[in-house]
Amino acid sequence: MAELATRLERVESDLAAVKAEVRTIGRAAAATDSDVASLQEQRRADVRLLQAFRTTQLEQSATLAEHGQVLGMLVTVQQEQGELLRQQNEALTRIERHLEMPPES
Repeated sequence: MAELATRLERVESDLAAVKAEVRTIGRAAAATDSDVASLQEQRRADVRLLQAFRTTQLEQSATLAEHGQVLGMLVTVQQEQGELLRQQNEALTRIERHLEMPPES
């Protein structure tokens, strides 16, 4: 009978240990669940940030394309103005030569 009581005490002790371990595992599982939820929220925030970067990049690309077109037009206008200036200089030179009087003798 003493042996049976000893075995019962050992079983009860082991059961208490198992229950404590189950509680520890439960707390670890809850902490892990919380960590996973936190990681999922961080991933969602990262995705939103990347989407915002993409939107900004698309907007900036469109703006750069517009600026490129405007710059192209400005270069064309500047080239045309340069050609007009060259033509005006040639005309002015011809007028000045025409107005020059031969020296008096």
